[in-house]
Amino acid sequence: MEDDARVRRVAVARLGDMGYAVLEADNGRGALEILRKNEEIALLFTDIVMPGGMTGDEVAREARTLRPDIAVLFTSGYSEPALATTDVISGAQWLRKPYTARELASMIRELLDRR
Repeated sequence: MEDDARVRRVAVARLGDMGYAVLEADNGRGALEILRKNEEIALLFTDIVMPGGMTGDEVAREARTLRPDIAVLFTSGYSEPALATTDVISGAQWLRKPYTARELASMIRELLDRR
């Protein structure tokens, strides 16, 4: 979930190049609707700061309600948010923007391997 279309396109392309199937959303409600319709989703990758009424951590909490075993990876271009240093979303990780394709691949693999 990423509201910036350019950033979202780059992330989707990188993940696709890594062999992952990606479903994208530009807001929280859209992301949750996708999650409800696709039981095979294993990981939520979301920006923390999102316009439109739902932040990334709010979406992650709701996602965990719907799917307790979903892996969560947060990203943000801001300084490390307080939520990234606490266990608000158990087992979630945080990746600071801008990130490299290698950093993204490593973090996603780590999260998926924990499941």
